[in-house]
Amino acid sequence: PVIGVNVGYLGFLTEFRQDEMIAAIEMLIDGAYSIHNRTQLEASVAGRNGPRHFRALNDVVIEKGTYPRIPTFVISLDGQMLSAYRADGIIIATSTGSTAYSMSAGGPIIAPKSNVFVITPICPHMLTVRPVVVSDDKLIEVSVDAPDGNFPLNCDGHLRKLLSPQEIVTVRKSSESINLVANEKRNYFEILRTKLLWGREHNFGQ
Repeated sequence: PVIGVNVGYLGFLTEFRQDEMIAAIEMLIDGAYSIHNRTQLEASVAGRNGPRHFRALNDVVIEKGTYPRIPTFVISLDGQMLSAYRADGIIIATSTGSTAYSMSAGGPIIAPKSNVFVITPICPHMLTVRPVVVSDDKLIEVSVDAPDGNFPLNCDGHLRKLLSPQEIVTVRKSSESINLVANEKRNYFEILRTKLLWGREHNFGQ
């Protein structure tokens, strides 16, 4: 299992503060802890020597990069056309990643243990486009419809490949998950309120 200690700014996934680190380690040694099992994504791209596979805990992002115009991102689910988005990019996020880049792009917050993924367009050039929540047993395929260009494929913020137009990225639920040590003193919605200020009223200085 992985134990997260916040030594930075937000630390949404880190269950423990620095001043709780010693107590957390003692809890681990005593075996007095519980586990949050988090789903991962697997992104696959065809290669000369076979497919290349990349894992992500939060999200898989395909974006326009330095392409000067608005490309079209074509998405299918289990071989059936979902939609074609004219946008700056597409985010495919787990419930864990729903509070990261996807949320910033207007995606919904999804509670842990929800067996779903969210597909969120980045700056879509269409008023009717909304994020879509799909079952995590779906096979998601994404390609970029553009005459030229190189399009970054990022997994948890790390560049994995520059995609060519029409090159297909297949995203599915990974067979490997991550076990995070839980802090029983806090629940998920308390963390939302304290770290993301979820539901807090804004007085704007009044």
